[in-house]
Amino acid sequence: KLRNQLESSLDELDLVKRPVDQAAIYGGLPGATKVTRIVLVDGDLYLLDGNSGSVLHAQATPNRDYQLDTNFQCGPGLVTGQTVNALIDIAAAPPGNDKNAAIVGIDATGSVIYCIDGLPPIAESLARPLTAPNWGSLQNFALDPDQANVYVLDKPDKAVWAYWNSQFTDTPDLYFGDQVPPIQDAVSMAVD
Repeated sequence: KLRNQLESSLDELDLVKRPVDQAAIYGGLPGATKVTRIVLVDGDLYLLDGNSGSVLHAQATPNRDYQLDTNFQCGPGLVTGQTVNALIDIAAAPPGNDKNAAIVGIDATGSVIYCIDGLPPIAESLARPLTAPNWGSLQNFALDPDQANVYVLDKPDKAVWAYWNSQFTDTPDLYFGDQVPPIQDAVSMAVD
């Protein structure tokens, strides 16, 4: 008790304000959840669960914590008539996108899923590059929110494929052309 009083007095003299330690998500996450990516969109958190390949949505509350949205749908399964496997990566969807999605996800085989708050997701397939014999083992993707360009890391084919303006049905361009840097050890990428 004396120690707490002493620390409190010293903090007051030093103008120190100690943060309150509390869980970010009220009630915590389901036990087997392994968060591999976190995306913040309009104050809400979207968490990619590496174990299930699904996305959890946590909404901000007035108490300055987050509450899981148990109705949010974003993950593997049959989505708009297309099979989507476990998601490997997610990104914030470009503002004002035509699907009104908050999050865009991708699986290793090139299925893209648009996750929409309050509605079922929508899926599309990336057009397969003509010179990608090992297509189907994608690692990561990055989305340029200003241009809506999508860049896909394809380590087995030693390539980064560019889908301009999110036109996934158009054959992608090899981003680096003939000057491909050594990407065999790359695990992720980002757009600046």
